[in-house]
Amino acid sequence: MPYFQSIIFMILSYFFGAIPISFILCKKLKNVDIRKVGSKNVGATNAGRILGKTWFFIIMVFDILKGFLPVHLAKYFMGQGLLVPSSLLLLAIAFSTILGHLYPVYLNFKGGKGVTVSAGMLMAFDYRLVIGALVIFIIIVFITRYISAGSVVAAVILPVLYALFYKNDIDIVFFIFIILLALYVIYKHKENIKRIIQGKERKWGERV
Repeated sequence: MPYFQSIIFMILSYFFGAIPISFILCKKLKNVDIRKVGSKNVGATNAGRILGKTWFFIIMVFDILKGFLPVHLAKYFMGQGLLVPSSLLLLAIAFSTILGHLYPVYLNFKGGKGVTVSAGMLMAFDYRLVIGALVIFIIIVFITRYISAGSVVAAVILPVLYALFYKNDIDIVFFIFIILLALYVIYKHKENIKRIIQGKERKWGERV
């Protein structure tokens, strides 16, 4: 039954999103526990400080795929009649994937901040949202050299971009979902914001 398969797919999306690639690579390549170094965050930025810029981009691509693939595959399976064709199910799958990244069962439910995974998820819904947010992100990082600042401003701009792109056809549930996602990303960066104000935040390219 599509209902049973939909539930299983949602659960699998959580476990896929929970794969801690930053933790795995830092442990394998440097024998370093990323949770005890730098910002102690299990994300691409902190991993980049340990492994270098090349690995930062590799991890970022992997995290984007973590967000993109579950939603993209769910849309395909819905078209094949294998999953319940529902926009709410798509959001539930997206939420499960992000939840896995934020609270991975493999690392005692302490994960990353969800920026790149959310970008991948949004790409599966509408790539224009990601491109718009990415442009803002690059500009902010170029000016400030703070990845965290770029992430926060990009999160703030996402609901605005959605409202502009869909001003005549806004899906209120998806719009609220994006707003809540943006607010959570900002919340997860509260310590970064505090360090930026104090002048203690590490800039892009600095190694630990």
